[in-house]
Amino acid sequence: MARRDWRTHFKQGNAASWAARLKRARARALDLAPLVCDLRDRGKSVAAIAVELTRMEIENLGGGNKWHPATVRRVFFLSGEEEKLSVIANSTAIAQRT
Repeated sequence: MARRDWRTHFKQGNAASWAARLKRARARALDLAPLVCDLRDRGKSVAAIAVELTRMEIENLGGGNKWHPATVRRVFFLSGEEEKLSVIANSTAIAQRT
């Protein structure tokens, strides 16, 4: 196999792997969306949602049990709920000013 062919094959394999991981993450995010949205609708911040999901020992998108705010944001993004993140940010900012 020529060097160029090997690189092309490698890049195609990486792209296929990335697409498969994204598909699994998106499916997992859609499964988690009702719970995460419920926590958001109760007024919890992204950080508080991450703490709550870790406490509940819910598996994150990568298969671990430790949640971070960025992982919660990714769930919102992958499930199509990202536009409502500004509601959380605005209510948190208002609460901090008072």
